[in-house]
Amino acid sequence: KMLSVLKVFQKAGLPSTRARHAFLRLNGRDLGVYVLVEGFDKPWMKRQFGDSKGNLYDGGFCQDLDGAKKLLEGSGTDQPDIKKVWAAVGEPDPAKRLDRLSQLVDIDLLLSFIAMECFTAHWDGYSNNVNNYRLYFDPVRQGRLVMLPSGMDQMWGDPNYTLFPGRGGLFTRLLDCPGIRARYVDILRKLHAKVHDAPSFDAPAQTPSAPQARDDCWPALRGAKEDSTHGDALPSRQKGAAEGCSRHR
Repeated sequence: KMLSVLKVFQKAGLPSTRARHAFLRLNGRDLGVYVLVEGFDKPWMKRQFGDSKGNLYDGGFCQDLDGAKKLLEGSGTDQPDIKKVWAAVGEPDPAKRLDRLSQLVDIDLLLSFIAMECFTAHWDGYSNNVNNYRLYFDPVRQGRLVMLPSGMDQMWGDPNYTLFPGRGGLFTRLLDCPGIRARYVDILRKLHAKVHDAPSFDAPAQTPSAPQARDDCWPALRGAKEDSTHGDALPSRQKGAAEGCSRHR
């Protein structure tokens, strides 16, 4: 599932790590097919953003931005960048809140991130469970926050998944700001048209034999079958997303 979801995030044009199948051999023993996932590190930051000097945080286990975060890359110990964002989230006046958050967060990228969590039914992500996310403060974006997908191992399971999750404080408080709901619905429609292409899901569905995988695709396998646990939910997810976008026009 992670490989297919990362592929969809990349198709949407959102920052994410890469993944592909790999054939593992250890001490002369063939151990089979695995998924090789790119790490969140400075080379990835440089390739993805063009600058690796920003602070990168792990979001932690089931906690919002007000919880302590582990610094993965960057410098400092007090996390003033996260604290500024959370203080802006708490601004009582919606118009002022939007103004403050616009200086600290890439708003459209955040809304796109939430939309993709919904399209992939990522119930254990930020917007529904304040879990499995990373935070990067991008110098190229004047230090604005970019939210990144992580830990996407429980996806595609609900064809009726909501398009308006209510857990992540940054999103829910932003959604109450002037014009943001309409902006979000517009992003939902555009991303739906961009990423819900059934042939692109079906394309890598043929599984090579182990000898073929070993001989032709070492160290990475091309064309290996993606996890199909919820493969039958994909057409329903596409239809459900389309109906959801239509309801909020």
